[in-house]
Amino acid sequence: MQRLQDSGDEHDALVQTLERCHKLIRLSIDEKKAEQFRQRGSALLAQD
Repeated sequence: MQRLQDSGDEHDALVQTLERCHKLIRLSIDEKKAEQFRQRGSALLAQD
């Protein structure tokens, strides 16, 4: 959550943060959860 807050409001910065978080989740938790996170995050960013 902190990474998203620190990235600011720039769309490109949020996309990069989303990808970094996806990679971290994939490596530390689970690939399926990481993909769910990326899909939901991408859907939210597409609404802007």
